[in-house]
Amino acid sequence: MRVETEVARFFLEKEPSFYQFCRFAKFRNAYYPVRREEVIEKLEFLANLIGSSQDAEQGPVQMADANVSIEDQGMRRMPPLRSLADRTVKAIKAPVVTLVIATYEGIHSIKGYFVSQGSKAARTLRQFLGSPRTTDSEMVQPDLVCPFHKDDVYISVGMDWEHKDWTYFEKLRASLDLKSLLCCYDLIPIKTPGLTTQHVAERFPGYILSLARSADKIMCISRTTKSDLDSFLVQSGQPATHSEVFYLGTDLPSHSVDQSPSSAAKEVIDHGRFIMLVSTIERRKGHDTLYRAYQRLIDQEHSELPLLVFVGMPGWGVDDLLADIKITKRVAKHIRFLSHVSDGDLSLLYRHCLFTVFPSVYEGWGLPVSESLTHGKFCLASNAASIPEAGGEFCEYLDPWNVALWVERLAFYFTHQDVLTVRESHILKHYKPHTWLDAASNIVSAAETMQTS
Repeated sequence: MRVETEVARFFLEKEPSFYQFCRFAKFRNAYYPVRREEVIEKLEFLANLIGSSQDAEQGPVQMADANVSIEDQGMRRMPPLRSLADRTVKAIKAPVVTLVIATYEGIHSIKGYFVSQGSKAARTLRQFLGSPRTTDSEMVQPDLVCPFHKDDVYISVGMDWEHKDWTYFEKLRASLDLKSLLCCYDLIPIKTPGLTTQHVAERFPGYILSLARSADKIMCISRTTKSDLDSFLVQSGQPATHSEVFYLGTDLPSHSVDQSPSSAAKEVIDHGRFIMLVSTIERRKGHDTLYRAYQRLIDQEHSELPLLVFVGMPGWGVDDLLADIKITKRVAKHIRFLSHVSDGDLSLLYRHCLFTVFPSVYEGWGLPVSESLTHGKFCLASNAASIPEAGGEFCEYLDPWNVALWVERLAFYFTHQDVLTVRESHILKHYKPHTWLDAASNIVSAAETMQTS
């Protein structure tokens, strides 16, 4: 979602004649134009909702399923370049509930969301969904013409794998000679199917094949993802699509950094020494490895263990882990859970932590690693997939499955502040972070070359 919102903000800074936003309405099987004012409204709503949720629960929480209808938003660049980027805003998460904002027609068809505690964020969401919005362009004019023109360049940087009719798009693309710039984040359901749901593992290969058939160029977020994509297409007997690599930005919005911390973040910072893992809590991310490592560190009677902070929402396949942590009191007292952390709080947590950890089994990039380095903090990370690509020479890499090795290296860095100081100094002097402006500019540059080729 960060990629989508940052690319949208990039276009909003341009002249309106430079682009146009659009969206795909699945149940109507058609694309519609979207006014830039509506996109700004959605971005502001998203920012306000996250900001209203800073004092989130610190214990393991169970997420209610939300059965949602999703729609796509996009951008079209007018002559000399016409481009589109889908789904500027697709998802928000409020305390004790996971939701996807389905804008426009779909926004009132969200089903089955459950709130187990009152919160400002939940009230705000209910108000936003409360009544039909006459400002939505296609609700006023349901028969608006397709926003595409001949030779447009269509940009989609969303995870839209379940929410488009690719057969329809391919026909539309052929009839208008559209060029399409699409995005591939990772092939996790193909590379590690046991670490995702059966539904996703079964349907994802077909999505990637449709993506490749529908794209003139695919932007990949790492060399690893590009290699995985190329290999999968070859193995599937499909010609490789031209692909390029762009890197995700790591800078957090400057306006949020100076905000006062929430009580939850302040409690962690005031505690003193802590390390943190920034990630959705799910099987693939390695939370279980850290939980088991802390069990062994406690067994070895390490004194003054730093607090282990999990920053992120609970996701799929972690019910047993959360239950284990809750009932294992001697470990639970060393672990904190922070969800719905604002950008300002996250920046403060990075700045005050001892170091960060990221034992993920597989990533398309590894944004928490590069974010940590951007804040001058060393990361003890997994050696899997693209993570060394994200961290370069500035991290130490371990087998994500080797609990004993994690115990050893955690204990080493807990007790060698001098080594951490040297590593931080090296990061501050030599690490060159990527910005979101760079990421958006690279996407637009790739579209421009398609227009002129």
